[in-house]
Amino acid sequence: MVKGTLKKIQDVRGYPCVSILFNTHRTHSENAQDQITLKNLVKQAEERILHEFNRRPVLPILEKLEELPTQIDHNKNLESMAIFVNEKIAEVVRLPLSVENRVIIDHAFATRDLVRKLHQSSRYFVLTLGQRKVRLLSAYNDELIGEFHDHGFPFKNEYLYSTHKHELSTAKGTYNLHREFFNRAAKELEAVVKADRRYMIVASEERNFHFFKEVFPEKDLIAGHINRSREEDKAQSIVRDAWVQMSQFLEHMQDKALSRLVEAENKNLTTAGILEIQRAAQEGRGAELLVEIDYYQPALQSNGDIHLINNPHRPGAIDDLVDHIVHDVIAHGGNISFIDNGRLAIYRRMALINRY
Repeated sequence: MVKGTLKKIQDVRGYPCVSILFNTHRTHSENAQDQITLKNLVKQAEERILHEFNRRPVLPILEKLEELPTQIDHNKNLESMAIFVNEKIAEVVRLPLSVENRVIIDHAFATRDLVRKLHQSSRYFVLTLGQRKVRLLSAYNDELIGEFHDHGFPFKNEYLYSTHKHELSTAKGTYNLHREFFNRAAKELEAVVKADRRYMIVASEERNFHFFKEVFPEKDLIAGHINRSREEDKAQSIVRDAWVQMSQFLEHMQDKALSRLVEAENKNLTTAGILEIQRAAQEGRGAELLVEIDYYQPALQSNGDIHLINNPHRPGAIDDLVDHIVHDVIAHGGNISFIDNGRLAIYRRMALINRY
């Protein structure tokens, strides 16, 4: 669903496209203030629009901005929310990550946080694989997003009950029943990752882990293994342990991306400097963009030239040129690697690996 929304709004161009990003709360006692925050940000958006336009030409946008907040159920909030509105589109996306509360009015929607959500890989699954029960958790960093109660999850090992007791009398029979159980787990999980492809941490005893790997076709998605059965543990406790494994895996992935950058640099296949990168990305030369997680850069386009500025609220400003570059790289089939702040300092926070 998020990927479909991302594709839908990334292809939209035209001025004004209004993006509203703000942090929200999961608990009922706190999410009442989310409605107030959204109301204030909508008011800010309306004031900025009316500062640039007469009311009549932008009336459809103003009406959507007024109507959309009334349709949102804040009891379903995650860590943040993104709202995208223009003359034809009104979309709401809940995000499991913190954002900077802001209003962006640009020639395209500010999809950076959606892109980060899908490409930064901090959102992952935790599969608890026991001989009697299998659970699937959704996590972001060290926080539990929720436990799956669809696609058959969680489910018990029915093979261990009465109709199969005679097979448990031999080691071979027990092996085959466990294999059937883990085969079912693999098929159910395969259906989940087909719709929402993420890395995962598997929590299980070593033998069960090997059973599962034998039958799960998406082995490249397994980012780590906790060698312990966690089928009855509290979900948040499991996620905290899984994050230790996942954070190590993400650091390893960043190291590999930086190694690819150095290798490409030795072959004169890199571009540095945000304006140079923007041109290369627009021309479709970018194979992989490496960019620091919190790098934002407003700009102004004048007579075909782009100038970096400090104030993203200037009329006609591009609120975040990085967002445009990310879009162009993805649109031409390139990859994005988000890197921890400071690790790209010598490249001025961003670097592009070129195809040619």
